[in-house]
Amino acid sequence: MDEPLHHIERPGLPWRPDHRRTLCGRDVDGLPVWSRDEAMAEARKLGRQRFALFACMTCAGVFSINIPWEESPAECLRGYLARFGAWRSTNEADVARFEAELRAIAMLIEAHRGEFDDTVEALLEVPSLRAHREERVRRGLH
Repeated sequence: MDEPLHHIERPGLPWRPDHRRTLCGRDVDGLPVWSRDEAMAEARKLGRQRFALFACMTCAGVFSINIPWEESPAECLRGYLARFGAWRSTNEADVARFEAELRAIAMLIEAHRGEFDDTVEALLEVPSLRAHREERVRRGLH
């Protein structure tokens, strides 16, 4: 088997567009990398055992539980936070950067408290697309 192992790209945080890494922690540049959706499609097509022959073992072991921001911001952030306490060590510079980003977010919120609160309320009022679809199916309008 002369095809290199594929890695799977870690779901990103929206304020980190240039911080692209694999789930095993490597920089994506120069590596064969699948997105989470591509990896899921490959796993379905090949089956989990054959899929494991083509994917980095670490990436393949955790890709299905690493949720993208667009699907669930809370789950995406949980995945980032889990890295700091997991067996995969995180270097001090990464921890310092992440903590600085969180402090900056808090400072920006404090500086724009009214706008932040209004935005949160507006987002809470917007029904989710899934809820909208479920309602249409319930009503028989699909």
